[in-house]
This record gives sequence, C-alpha cells and structure tokens, in this order.
Amino acid sequence: MALPPAEIRYSRYALYFVFGVSGFIFVPWTYIVFFSGVAPGGLPVYISYFGSVLVLAIICILFYKRITDPRPVLVFMSDGLLMPRKNDRFIPWGSITKWKIRSNKNSHSLVIHTAEGKTTIDISWLQLRATAIKDMVERYIRQPGPNGFLR
Repeated sequence: MALPPAEIRYSRYALYFVFGVSGFIFVPWTYIVFFSGVAPGGLPVYISYFGSVLVLAIICILFYKRITDPRPVLVFMSDGLLMPRKNDRFIPWGSITKWKIRSNKNSHSLVIHTAEGKTTIDISWLQLRATAIKDMVERYIRQPGPNGFLR
C-alpha cells in the first residue's frame, strides 16, 4: 500500500526571526543616527543609513515572499520526491543513488545524488526538523511502489 503524499512548507517562525532581527538592527540605527547625537549628522551618515535600511528592507521583503509562498518546499509522494520551488523538479525514488542530510552549525540541507547530478535543498526553516525529514525519506524510499518495493 502506497503512502499518502506529504507536503512540507516553511515554518512561520522564520518570519518572526527575520522581522525580529531587522527590527533589532533598524531601531538602534535610527536612534544612533537621529536622536543620540553620537553620529555627526552629515550627508555621508544619512546616505549610508538610508542605503542600509533600503538593503535590509529588500532582504526582508524577499524573505517574506519566500516564506509566504503557498507552494510547498518538498512533496513526498509514493513514486518520488517533488520540489515545486526548484522548477517542479521530480526525483523518482529509484533514481536516487545516495542521499544525506548535511548539518553545519544550525543549518541543515538535504543532499540527493542521482545519475543526473546532485540536488541540494535547504531544510533549516521547514515545518519539520531535520531528523523528521530524514525519517520520512527513509520511510518513503523503502515503501512499495507501482512495481513492487523500490529498495
């Protein structure tokens, strides 16, 4: 019996982190530049301040759009793994030669090797933890498919 599809999206806690960090940076900069009198108010200070705020705002908007996109990041299906955000890339379970979860400090990524090459997916900000995704890959890769057991 095939397992039902499972969709994994970004966690909403990622938004809290981005807005918290941007607010933590924006509020002290505003205070230092405009109200504290520490920074001499000249044109270079104001240009660098507004440039920094503009870059920070663009990064926040891009990250917000990425997190709130309704498409899932990963879809575990009975016959393969679908990645809608990577040009609807579909990897059948039978074509996976090797896979692993690479961890570097607090960052995790799922690395999938196939005959066509290597695909890396960042799984740090997903709804499920890296260990749960590892368990799902192990469960889905060994499940019976249309032609019997895949592995």
